[in-house]
Amino acid sequence: MDKIILIIEDEFDIQTMLSTALQRAGYKTVVRGDGASGLKWLEQIAPELVILDIMLPELDGVELLARLRETPNGEHVPVIVSSASIQHNESDFSDYNISKFLPKPVMPKQMVEHVASIIGVAE
Repeated sequence: MDKIILIIEDEFDIQTMLSTALQRAGYKTVVRGDGASGLKWLEQIAPELVILDIMLPELDGVELLARLRETPNGEHVPVIVSSASIQHNESDFSDYNISKFLPKPVMPKQMVEHVASIIGVAE
């Protein structure tokens, strides 16, 4: 069974970099460029893990995370939060049970290692 990782990130270069690195490691990726479409996808399908940017158009990552935890598909899904914002740190997300907070920039190899440590290696 494929391990699906949902990447919710608005910057195309980061989307491509993360998706490519994770696919090369054997994971299947789905990319959404804004919070609203990411949440809509999550309401239909439960991924193995979500990689979530905080500064997103339409629905920011903090609000998306709060709403994610209220959905049946998102209540327990592991989430890696990644942000370039100096206004946020890991303690800001303690109420949302995130798996990891990574300040940007995140190197692809580093992201693959964190994903593997949380959900295991791709099969």
